[in-house]
Amino acid sequence: MVRGQIDLLVAPERLDDATVVAAEHTLALARAIEEGIENDILRDAIHRNPSSAMFASIRQLGEQLTSAWRTHVERRDQFAAATELHLDAWQRPAGATLDGLIARNQAALDNPDWLSNWLDYVRVRYQVEAIGFGRLAGALERGGLAHNAIDAGDKLAVNDLLARQILKEIRGLARMALT
Repeated sequence: MVRGQIDLLVAPERLDDATVVAAEHTLALARAIEEGIENDILRDAIHRNPSSAMFASIRQLGEQLTSAWRTHVERRDQFAAATELHLDAWQRPAGATLDGLIARNQAALDNPDWLSNWLDYVRVRYQVEAIGFGRLAGALERGGLAHNAIDAGDKLAVNDLLARQILKEIRGLARMALT
């Protein structure tokens, strides 16, 4: 028998523990390749060249990808904190695809005034919220208010604010309005 091969005609109880463990690991690897790898290109490459060099290369690329991903997340979180970026609001219009996000990011790079306008907005956002326009600002940030509805939303927010102020100043008016 060739070294590294298991004689399938031998009764399992006659195999030593190391051989059984090696067989279990081989089965787990085969199952992971067939069921766990959704990327057809990667799975086909493993099938074409199932060598230790291929697995070492995949492991090395995986480590590089993991490191790059960690760096990306750290930098993204730093940027999001500095600009008060709402990641979900930024990523949702991209359609949850990498190509969509790349296109959205490229559009932002092509329009550098977007960032400066956003930073200007962030500076006044707290003031806007303090005077009672927080819900309007939130709707704008979430994309829940169409651009052509901003004026109507502004008027609604102003009227709501004025009504609340009047009711606050003239308490009897609220009781009279309820009757």
